[in-house]
Amino acid sequence: MRLLLTVFICLLILSSGKFETIQLNGYLRDQIQITVHGEVKKQGLVYIKPYATIDDLLHEVGLTENADISRINLATILKDKDILTIPSIDTSNTISNTISINTADVEGLMQIQGIGKKIAQAIVDYRKEHGLFQNIEDIMKVKGIGKSKFEKIKDDICL
Repeated sequence: MRLLLTVFICLLILSSGKFETIQLNGYLRDQIQITVHGEVKKQGLVYIKPYATIDDLLHEVGLTENADISRINLATILKDKDILTIPSIDTSNTISNTISINTADVEGLMQIQGIGKKIAQAIVDYRKEHGLFQNIEDIMKVKGIGKSKFEKIKDDICL
């Protein structure tokens, strides 16, 4: 019965002639804006195609010799207005102290004092659903990370 009612309403609307077609081209983007910092040759705002990955972005901006991409998921799909910081390897060839909440995988996030597997997975899941974090305080939007946990980990994380 619902189907019949739906079809009837659609036919009524179509027969009234009082509808407009929507041009979707105005809503589709041909570029997204990404802010990139850290160990890249071209820092700042970069415009790339929608659904580009971190790997695509890195090919566009280039990496410095000190770039450490060992803990970055290069297949991560970027969203408009994402912010990405590429970490560096310091001069003694040890990895810098902070861990990127935007690029680290579950194992990398578990290196943060007080972050276990469950919360690390929640961070990764949040990124997949909402995109990259825009500032480090945004990590408090992840279930399991409140103000007190944030205060404990804020010096160990970066974008």
